[in-house]
Amino acid sequence: DTGVHHVAGAGACSWNELALEVFDRAAIACRVLPAATESFPRPAPRPAYSVLGTERPQPLELPAWPQGVAAYLATRVTA
Repeated sequence: DTGVHHVAGAGACSWNELALEVFDRAAIACRVLPAATESFPRPAPRPAYSVLGTERPQPLELPAWPQGVAAYLATRVTA
């Protein structure tokens, strides 16, 4: 199968959940508040709910997204 493929870890999260996970894993005390899509107008219409799908068979097994965040931060954050 050729073309562009999107590969993502298991599970789904909102941008807010991703931010909360990143700050929590990085041990950064930060207040993160959810925001409605309407608060950030975009030129193109956006669906009410969308996630990066992983329906196709994956060429490799990826961890769930929180473990992916932790693994990435382990390579980027130093104490």
